[in-house]
Amino acid sequence: MAVSFTQLQMLARERLPERRHAFLRALTDAFFETSPVMSDKECELFDEIVERVLDEVEPMARQELAERLAERTDAPHRIVVRLAGDIIAVAAPVLTRSPVLVDDDLAPLALHQSQDHLLAISRRDQLSERITDILVDRGDTLVLDAVVENRGARFSSPGAAVLAEKARLHETLWRRLADRADLVALIAERMTPALAESLAAETARRGLGLAGTQSQTLLQEMRNTLAARLDAAAARARPLDELMDQIGAGNLRMGDAVIELADADRVSDLAILIGGRAGVECHVIVRDLLAPDEKALMETCRAAWLELESFSALLRMRRRRRPFGAGDIARILRAYQAMPVPRDAVRAVPESDRRATGGPAPRPAGPRSAPQ
Repeated sequence: MAVSFTQLQMLARERLPERRHAFLRALTDAFFETSPVMSDKECELFDEIVERVLDEVEPMARQELAERLAERTDAPHRIVVRLAGDIIAVAAPVLTRSPVLVDDDLAPLALHQSQDHLLAISRRDQLSERITDILVDRGDTLVLDAVVENRGARFSSPGAAVLAEKARLHETLWRRLADRADLVALIAERMTPALAESLAAETARRGLGLAGTQSQTLLQEMRNTLAARLDAAAARARPLDELMDQIGAGNLRMGDAVIELADADRVSDLAILIGGRAGVECHVIVRDLLAPDEKALMETCRAAWLELESFSALLRMRRRRRPFGAGDIARILRAYQAMPVPRDAVRAVPESDRRATGGPAPRPAGPRSAPQ
């Protein structure tokens, strides 16, 4: 039976903590049971009573209310904004999920609240350029990683430039930036100094005397090729969850998923996929994928039973990131094909992948573990 507003006004005078919590729950029930026929005056009264109660109830009760309101499109706006500015345990549900909050609500919260509040905002399904500009300007490493990883986030040109500049100091952020198809032109632009350095080193090594205009033309072609490659590959690659579901259902081979992700330069997703198969921590895989030497990567890929074709795709990805720093690919592939597969890795690998891998018989050795 719904609680009348007269009863609610009487209950609002309660001061016992346990009664206040029960009252807040009853009040919310009453609002949603009667909201289709509530007048503006009744809605205003509801907001006033709840705000008064929120000042007097413990955080657990406010958190319960936030969870109840978080995904409702008919949640009272004033109350949701009030909860969004509360301590993070209370604010997180509405900051992350509430459709009631709009940019005019989120902007002041992003400007003045804690990093935990910013992190919650960065995980919303959709983020406008106005909000990401603030998150990029104020956010710490965790916030920046989260907002770049959010596929529903949109970035202004100035915001993206600041983001790329900050990424130079944070390796994980740079890897996530490289996974974004909408930012490939910016990534290619920001990689130009590294490409120029590699070009100069290689021309000097080969004794080539390129004129300044020739070097600039070649550098521009390299940058355009990189942007086009990243753009095309990222557009083709499916989400990691979808690829893993297909592998689990037996509809996709592990090696084919690796090729798809490597062609899209999806370093972090590759680390999760290969690390899960090989029993190696993700951060170790990322380090090995980008390291100057290929030996550690070869060992991990063998432990994951990656066939020659998928390992070759990883080498191509490395070469795109290190244009003149990769070793002789043909030599590396021959060495990889000759490597024995650790026997301990066999049990976790489908028979179809083992047949595709080929190479010598496995030897009794465990997969490489992450350093302690």
